[in-house]
Amino acid sequence: MNRMIMLLALAFWGFSCQQQAEPKAAEATPDAAALEGYWVNEAWWALLQSTGSPRAASAKGEIAGITIQQDSGQWVADMNFNWHEGMRYGVKAEAGGKAAFVDILGGSMETMHELTLDAEGKIRLDSFVFVRLGDAATGYQRVMGAVLSGLYTLSGKSGEVAFLPDGKLSGLAGYEKYDILYDYVMDEVPHDQLMLYKPGSDQPEFFAWIKKGNTLELINIVEQTENPDASMYELGTVAYTLVKK
Repeated sequence: MNRMIMLLALAFWGFSCQQQAEPKAAEATPDAAALEGYWVNEAWWALLQSTGSPRAASAKGEIAGITIQQDSGQWVADMNFNWHEGMRYGVKAEAGGKAAFVDILGGSMETMHELTLDAEGKIRLDSFVFVRLGDAATGYQRVMGAVLSGLYTLSGKSGEVAFLPDGKLSGLAGYEKYDILYDYVMDEVPHDQLMLYKPGSDQPEFFAWIKKGNTLELINIVEQTENPDASMYELGTVAYTLVKK
């Protein structure tokens, strides 16, 4: 009897070890790194390229841009709503090119948006389609290049003015950086706007800009204080007239 029990036990042990030794089917390991980059709303991007105007393109920018990158060991998505309000989500990758943006700021990890990376390399999120312009750090330069970057001459003066895609600026009244505005805080001024920075200063000077063919006018934005019922900001005089080379 004891011998029979022992034989049965040994047989069960051998069967059990055999079962454990059998390899399990490999599970797909989704990789959020496949989503890394600077993404823009496809309709917004098309309108920006055709008009050269961020202000005009904002009509298609309900959700204008998404930056997906790794930060402090976790994958995050910084989403811009019409270049004004923003939100940070965690990125939870799933099989089949799918992912979810989850609530990490509130800590609930609830899914807030679902997206799919399609065969064309585009993100489809909610009812919007996004295209990747580059990596998270440098993709923005495609936008700068489509709008203002290039070489100019300053009307009436010699020398060259360079607006570079990375936001650097040279040859213009000592300014060293520029940034295009997508958030029209000074909405009373019905034109595209930008900020110019001088060395060592984090306080920008605001200008409206108007393109007329190859000519770029930079116009002062002034704050008026005389009439409390009027708009707070208004256009001043043309500060610089540049001609693109």
